[in-house]
Amino acid sequence: VPLAEQLRQGQVLITLVQQWKHADVVENVVGRGVRILALERIPRTSRAQAMDVLSSMATVAGYRAAIVAAERLPRFFPMLVSAAGTIPPAECLVIGAGVAGLQAIATARRLGAQVSAYDVRPAAQEQIASLGGRPIRIEIGTVETETAAGYARQLADEQLQRQRDGLSPYVARADVVITTAAVPGKRAPLLVSTAMLEAMKPGAIIVDLAAESGGNTEQTQPGKEVVLSNGVTILAPLLLPAQLPHHASMMFSRNLTNLLLLLATSDGVRFHLEDDILRAMAIERAEELSR
Repeated sequence: VPLAEQLRQGQVLITLVQQWKHADVVENVVGRGVRILALERIPRTSRAQAMDVLSSMATVAGYRAAIVAAERLPRFFPMLVSAAGTIPPAECLVIGAGVAGLQAIATARRLGAQVSAYDVRPAAQEQIASLGGRPIRIEIGTVETETAAGYARQLADEQLQRQRDGLSPYVARADVVITTAAVPGKRAPLLVSTAMLEAMKPGAIIVDLAAESGGNTEQTQPGKEVVLSNGVTILAPLLLPAQLPHHASMMFSRNLTNLLLLLATSDGVRFHLEDDILRAMAIERAEELSR
């Protein structure tokens, strides 16, 4: 029996809604008089940080992406001095320096790779450098690239093409590319074209963390592994945090515990919309889906 059919009026559903993928289901649930608290709508404020499920799962995904890349790459990550001579470190490129991207940078650096990273948001440059990555700067013109909530904005085709042109030489040199670029509620931007993939080194590995929203490369197939004719492998895992179940579950449960403590009042559990966090998360009517 579908979940929506089991819900009844007056209940509160706390979940990751992904309304851009499941709008019809969400409308059905809301139409039944069920209130929804969408976990992806938790605001990015210091007060809400302890409930931020997206950041927690992105941390797990970014870490795991670097580990998977190191496992699959047919060469060493760190520089090695051996009896056969000095082996240079792997070149790793991270596209998107949100929570997942920053964790991927930090983990790849710990594994010994040389890491370059790009994010469309100017504020991310300092964060990349603080983790030992080399920030990549690409001129895309005068355009607002960041929302008030701190997320990347959807860009026009012209800006996307400038990004692809600027990233092209870095992609060609990379042994590993980890892509994490996403726009909330939208399809992931296509930042790695087929021509860029064809120019990559044989044996190079791409881990596309944006696969759940379509992927950042033109050859990404969500949930599948694609091997191109030049030997480049594109990994597009779904639910990557599930590969680290112990800590992913621990972090998720702590976030939900903090949210439930917010709902608890002296009068019992109460859906109090005067609270700014709950107000941002709440979906009570179909027209609120586009908020």
